Amino acid sequence: MNRLPLVVSILLFSVAAFAQNLAFQGFEVNTGDWDPTIPSQPPYTPVNTTFRVPSGGGVLHLTAAAGLYYAEVHNIDNDYIPGYYGDSGYSEFGFATPPAYPGDFSQSIEMYIDVTWPLALYGMAGVWIDESPGNYYTGNYGGEHNFRITPTGTGTVYIYVDGLPSIATITTSGWYNFEMTFQKGATPASLVNTVMSVFNSSGHLVGSTTVLSNSPGGPLLSQDLMGPGYVWITVWPNGWANDVLAIDNVRADLLAASPSYFVSYYSDANTTGAPDATVRAVNDGDSAGDLYAAIYVFDDSEELQECCACKVTQNGLLSESVDKDLTATPLTGIKPARGVIKVISSATSDPTNLVPSAGLRAWATHIQKASTNTYALTEAPFATSNLSSTEATLLQNLCYYDGQLSGAACTCTPEDSDF
Repeated sequence: MNRLPLVVSILLFSVAAFAQNLAFQGFEVNTGDWDPTIPSQPPYTPVNTTFRVPSGGGVLHLTAAAGLYYAEVHNIDNDYIPGYYGDSGYSEFGFATPPAYPGDFSQSIEMYIDVTWPLALYGMAGVWIDESPGNYYTGNYGGEHNFRITPTGTGTVYIYVDGLPSIATITTSGWYNFEMTFQKGATPASLVNTVMSVFNSSGHLVGSTTVLSNSPGGPLLSQDLMGPGYVWITVWPNGWANDVLAIDNVRADLLAASPSYFVSYYSDANTTGAPDATVRAVNDGDSAGDLYAAIYVFDDSEELQECCACKVTQNGLLSESVDKDLTATPLTGIKPARGVIKVISSATSDPTNLVPSAGLRAWATHIQKASTNTYALTEAPFATSNLSSTEATLLQNLCYYDGQLSGAACTCTPEDSDF
């Protein structure tokens, strides 16, 4: 879709109030760069498709998701595929051009879902919410993904992603938040990881999945990822939902410091008279699936001694003995007494081929020598750290060579079992 040059910035920056916020449009003041819209079909005359309406007003008479106003978007029939599909408003989050990569970030939009909507054309999606991050190459759509909102006509709406199986089933009408996160991979040439999630009006996760930036027109490499790109309401069958939908709270936000990388230490391991220490990890369910604790054990000479990746299912508990599991088969053959343990929450079972994915939380007990032959036991959570591409690459390479030289990985105690 063509766009006029940005004249009025739509998004209210509130860095002081929301330190992680990049852009926000709640339609409390204007509709900003959602209009005017230039149709894709001739004669390309600019039209307005997005209208700011007071809560309870407009065509749909809905209560705004937040504040005193929301926006109603109207379909331009036949604009996407003449005779079948139209499209509607489009926003670049208020930026004239995509900003430089600010760190991993999210883009999201709230839409009112009406479970009484009729079946759409051919029983397929009633509308797509299409989003993409910015990138350095015009015409690269590898990072573009879409939520396909698909009514059954019988009180249920399914949410499909990029034509994949449904990730969410909605049976209650209301506002739902559709969010995509954009996270660089482990190396500059890695694909961008995108977590696509649906939340209800209370902020509870309804469904989620992870996709990669290899959509048609791609791929998009991590080194080419920029900041917020666009959101577009499209592939909208002519006349469906009476050609009017409601949106609110369009935003882009920095993600918090990577919750997928954790570090801790161990001391007095493999020591006569000292108790064994324990590393425990849980899967908090954020990923809605299985994860792996990729574990990297260093000695106090900063040399990797062991590595492995242990499966942790949703809401599962992993318990690892420092003496018996994590330091039993060291590369040097000398069991270390103290050092550093690093854990990466990953979507793969291979610690030499990471796909960092948030969702694990880890704790460690620590052995403290109180006096001769007397030891105290403390426990603390692993410290959250930032996983740079350089660090991820180093850990994977060290683990690979550890396997080549020693042939022995650390041991994974079966989940929900103690050693």
